[in-house]
Amino acid sequence: MITIIRNRQQYFVTATDIFCYLLLILMISCNGGAPKISEPAPDPCNPALPESAPGYPDPYANLPKGDWSFIGPYDWGSRVICLAISPDNPYHLYAGSASGGLWVNKDTRTQGWQWVNTDTFKVLGVAAIAIQPNNPKVIYIGTGEVYNYNNTDGGFDQHKNRGSYGIGILYSSDQGKSWKKAVGLPNIKTLGVQDIEMAPNGTGMRIWAATTEGVYKSDDGVNFSKSLNQVMVTDISVHPTDPNQVVAAVGNLNTPNAGIYTSKDGGNTWKCVVTRAPSEFMGKTEFARAPSDPNTIFAVMGTWNPLYFANNQVSSDSILPVVHGDCVWPNTYPKTSKNWVYGSTDGGNAWSLIQDATAFSSGQGHYSMCVTVDPSNKQKLLLGGIAPIYQSTDGGKTISGLNNIKGSSGLNSRCLPEAMGSFDVHQILFEPKVAGLIYVCSDQGVYMSEDGLKTIHRINRNLAIMQFYPHVASSQNDLNILFGCAQDYGPGCVSYMGINQKIGRGQWQMIYGFGHEAGTCAYDDKNDVAYMTVHMGSMIARCHLKSTVKIDNPDTSANYANGAFNFIPDFSPFGKDTLCSKHTSWNAPIAFSPKNPDLLYAAKDIIYTSRKQAGEPAAGKHWVTPDSKGTGLDGNPILKMLVSPEDEMELFVATAPRYKDMHLFHSKDGGATWVNITGPNLPKNRNPSSITQHPTDKNTLYLTVEGYGPGRVWKGTVSGGNWVWTSIEKGLPDTFTRAFAVDASNPNHLFVATDYGVFKSEDGGSTWSQFSSGLPFAIEGVQLIVYGKQRKLRLVSHGNGVWERSI
Repeated sequence: MITIIRNRQQYFVTATDIFCYLLLILMISCNGGAPKISEPAPDPCNPALPESAPGYPDPYANLPKGDWSFIGPYDWGSRVICLAISPDNPYHLYAGSASGGLWVNKDTRTQGWQWVNTDTFKVLGVAAIAIQPNNPKVIYIGTGEVYNYNNTDGGFDQHKNRGSYGIGILYSSDQGKSWKKAVGLPNIKTLGVQDIEMAPNGTGMRIWAATTEGVYKSDDGVNFSKSLNQVMVTDISVHPTDPNQVVAAVGNLNTPNAGIYTSKDGGNTWKCVVTRAPSEFMGKTEFARAPSDPNTIFAVMGTWNPLYFANNQVSSDSILPVVHGDCVWPNTYPKTSKNWVYGSTDGGNAWSLIQDATAFSSGQGHYSMCVTVDPSNKQKLLLGGIAPIYQSTDGGKTISGLNNIKGSSGLNSRCLPEAMGSFDVHQILFEPKVAGLIYVCSDQGVYMSEDGLKTIHRINRNLAIMQFYPHVASSQNDLNILFGCAQDYGPGCVSYMGINQKIGRGQWQMIYGFGHEAGTCAYDDKNDVAYMTVHMGSMIARCHLKSTVKIDNPDTSANYANGAFNFIPDFSPFGKDTLCSKHTSWNAPIAFSPKNPDLLYAAKDIIYTSRKQAGEPAAGKHWVTPDSKGTGLDGNPILKMLVSPEDEMELFVATAPRYKDMHLFHSKDGGATWVNITGPNLPKNRNPSSITQHPTDKNTLYLTVEGYGPGRVWKGTVSGGNWVWTSIEKGLPDTFTRAFAVDASNPNHLFVATDYGVFKSEDGGSTWSQFSSGLPFAIEGVQLIVYGKQRKLRLVSHGNGVWERSI
């Protein structure tokens, strides 16, 4: 990664009853003064290598060539949720990405990652990888990333709904060259496979799978049958020499019958040995079995608590004191966030609470939490949560944070956690054959330590899995300008370039603002102003991309406290509490009309506007609302917003169905009044994913919604003064549909992005055909951008970076 940082300051706030490793990067050098191509900024964690360096080919070289080409980012990594080490080579590593498929690195010391071709099987998230101990050619993967049962939509409206659904279990007998699909798992679209374990069973292997629909097992590796009928099984642990002894973790985000279950007869009967206790446990459970004593098992449990974004003050039971009178960042969790460590010394029959004093996963016990045991010392545990990595040397009785891990160049904040306040660790692995070799995966990719975590360095070379959020900003005049917020990658935005320089490998950079992730972006071509927001539209930063002129200068924590930043207000007119997360989408949009870029809109559950004031370089500093009561709106958070390119006062918004049905609204006076244009046939309980206006007919709209089943792509027209909606999805696959675009040069040419690729219509939506040649077989495309002058189409994805083709 090439990083531009100036005048950076870090601030940490801690409390004895909860760890808060919170990075505050405050209004930092948000400018386009990027390094010249001939003099790239050094990356102490990924040493600079020429593009032709051996071992670093195209990360998608295993993908059949086609019309689409990958343009990056290349080496940045992103969310990796599981790892597996090949039994015959401690440096041969597999990684399961959250929504970018399966990846392999055949030598983590010298080589980069490669995307694994799963034989056209449409794989997004990979949550489990299991390799046969006595035959490393046999590999199983469990697909899907599911935290909230039957409620996974990428987290674009609500933070807890992260993830993607899976297609079951795939297996390979030739080390990933070819793949087949196991049978017997439920044929439902909302399935997630959370863990896979195997143990010798006579001359064969018994394979166990933890899924969102229960525990499944197979004795032939192909045919699976249900063993435990409980939803949201998050982890499983099998005795390494007795496949009949198994423990299963049930429950997440308050699903029923949560607890630890055990079976001693191969899954014929099960017993719940630890129920959901204490009562505040709402997260998941993860296991670690001691390799040196397989009867010793540890289990960690966690809470889920909503992030605090208070519009009056940070609540008195949170970590931080009062900060500011608006919807504030940082993202704090309440003091009630806890973790529990349980232990069993008899293979899972009896369990005892070891401790509950260290909240290493804070309020993210449903999401980022793990534990592992040293292969040679059953008393030594490593635990992952938000940050840092934690350690216990007495079997979990005392747990402390490893705050002094150094990066490979001695730069802790650059390499771990790379100047991010939220590391979000998903798995830690000891390599049993090489003392001191440890692998870690997190929301920022994969790390390796070769000295027992005294030092650590990233191994993200070629790991091209960036998870961009929707609302990436671009320029219609300059292909070099493209920037957006990415999942847990910041602080600020990930930018293609921002300056008129050659685009190529390694030319991505950070545009520094504040916070990290979950923001949206906009770009004013006329005045060269980049806007970026942070979590739920709480604050906005501005900068010029093509010069070194800063609009928002660096600030101190004191200025943060007294409100010197650009806060977007939050009036909450619908009677909700002071947590603005209750009435704002995780990815709350901002937008302006090309007719007047000096008028900027921001959406929460009502609309806010900011106009450029005399003597100011841009809008975004002063905010008002056209209607503080939300007259005509429904009280749901606004998830999508479109401002007419021809009329700065005309806008359309679509709400997420969090409290009421989804609605689509139209305003002709800048949000002062609204007309409900939701047709009776539009879906009621699915998130809107895009609103697009016909380039020459303002009375024609296109709407896409997420989810499965009919009603994913719609065309709206005005008839008799009313909006009439017609489904135009015939011929499209039944999967999530997240983005839409129209070719202004030929408005009958439409493009739609689904999780199974891009499709094109040349007859206004009557028929559709594949337009995906060269793309991964599954790709979570969240935005399509048509460049009319250059005749280019770009696909921004949440898991595979950015792709481009000619049209």
